[in-house]
Amino acid sequence: MAHPESRAESTSRLSHAILILASAGFVALATGVAEAAYLGIRQSILGHFIWSNRQFAWMTPLSWLGFFGAMALPFALVGARWPRWPVLPVMVGGLTFLGASGFIRLASAHRLHPVAVGVLAVGVALQVGIRVHRRARDWRRIVRVGVPGLAGVVMLWGGATSFVWQWRERQATAALGAPPSGAPNILLLVLDTVRGHNMSLYGYPRPTTPVIDRLAARGTTFDWAFSTAPWTLPSHATMFTGRWPWELSVGFLAPLDGAFPTVAERLSARGYLTAGFAANHIYATYETGLTRGFVHYEDYPLTPKQIGLSSELGQMLSDKKSSLAIRHVDRSYAETINRRFLDWLPTAGGRPYFAFLNFMDAHLPYETPADWERRFDSAADRRVNRYDAALGYLDSQLGVLFDSLAARHALDNTIVIITSDHGEHLGDHGIDDHANSLYAQLLRVPLVVVWPEQIPSGRRIEAAVSLIDLAPTIMDLAGASADSGFVGSSLRRFWEADSVPGDSVLFAAVDQHPMRKSWYRNRDGPLWAAITGEHHLILNPDSTRELFRYRVDPDESANLAADPTEASLVQRLLAALRPQMGDH
Repeated sequence: MAHPESRAESTSRLSHAILILASAGFVALATGVAEAAYLGIRQSILGHFIWSNRQFAWMTPLSWLGFFGAMALPFALVGARWPRWPVLPVMVGGLTFLGASGFIRLASAHRLHPVAVGVLAVGVALQVGIRVHRRARDWRRIVRVGVPGLAGVVMLWGGATSFVWQWRERQATAALGAPPSGAPNILLLVLDTVRGHNMSLYGYPRPTTPVIDRLAARGTTFDWAFSTAPWTLPSHATMFTGRWPWELSVGFLAPLDGAFPTVAERLSARGYLTAGFAANHIYATYETGLTRGFVHYEDYPLTPKQIGLSSELGQMLSDKKSSLAIRHVDRSYAETINRRFLDWLPTAGGRPYFAFLNFMDAHLPYETPADWERRFDSAADRRVNRYDAALGYLDSQLGVLFDSLAARHALDNTIVIITSDHGEHLGDHGIDDHANSLYAQLLRVPLVVVWPEQIPSGRRIEAAVSLIDLAPTIMDLAGASADSGFVGSSLRRFWEADSVPGDSVLFAAVDQHPMRKSWYRNRDGPLWAAITGEHHLILNPDSTRELFRYRVDPDESANLAADPTEASLVQRLLAALRPQMGDH
């Protein structure tokens, strides 16, 4: 039989260990609630991007709780074994240092030097640790009240936000009117960062897009489609509103406002069930304004990894670095987007739907499963190999999607549109990535429209077209050709015409990039472009011009702007650009 003193000592040790764990929970919840409140203020009141899951109210505190709980376990074991050691104040001080570091880093938008962050955090941690050591009884009372209190705040706040999102979806669904009889389904697939140059659909020697090639044979392909912007948000905004990016509110740090209705809003008004599934967790999420009109929208994944990344500590432990303070996320691959869409599809219940699927696989860092990683190994540039492999993997997943839809007979009376928001630089012109030039590698995108028996099969359109025509095309095919408010016109004019419609001038632009890397073409100001059926003019921030004949020079290696024979063309294109530029 154990001695009473031994039992009392054991109870004391256990109580001390529980206090250590509870203290870690209190610091974690306090830090998490503070961070979530800060994010909420930035998003709701200041209108800033926070690049966080819409469930951040509970995910952020849970992330801190997970990290600090794991860190507290060894302290609890040591404290239980040697209760006289100052384990509690040391641990609380250490966790406070991490919490303060994360909060200061976040509040400064990563602009404060890490040494300065560390110095400030050490000061906070020392003050807290000393007070815990000197006023142990007060600390016990704080923890006893604070843990359940903060846990209640998290559950109420998180539950309320979850309820609001679900309630809005139910209300929006219930408010849908009766759709037109026989209205087609519309499936818009945006292959984020896929450039036309690297698609076998457009003559690229590697078989990167065999699935799209086969699908295109059943519909109409536009050989020279151009985006209106070389990055995601303004390009998607144009596709959704039918307006030029410079007419809209969008920017690197500004969402799309409600000045112009979106396609999803217009189709919802016609009784369509609308849904979006976005893999781009930076510029295609709920906070970008692109979700307006979508009854159902999925962006950030709800995974253990994403929960871990929902706190600034999770961000610090990840390898993401950006001067825009863009948060690292748990990436969603094509198979995940497919699954989400297919899981949602039965809810349509016979009502026509408009579904937007955004795939991110061809975006940096070009990650693919191991068997695809080496699919296009060669002596070519490793970036090109990885990009082509990512494109090939994405294409194969589109095949899985189409097979699944065909097995469900879900492609009957369904319009399929495949395009991209922009391309990618793979060392071309000495540039990588995108959002940093207006060369054809970033502007030329795929565009395929398939609707058997309604749109010609195997048709190739040689005319240059712009994605500004996508919104009026979708509305036209949905039977709403009388809808107005678009700058562009339905692409129907091309596949129904006996001859190619007359040449028009297309436009594109990109704002000054906030990161201002030395090799970015837009580091010192915005870029503008005018495109005709044969030529592509770029106006640089310093007013210099570049002119290319992109059909015969698809790499745009020969600048013809100084050629005297092209002088009148340059002036004509500049004159066409000026009304678009306005005060920009």
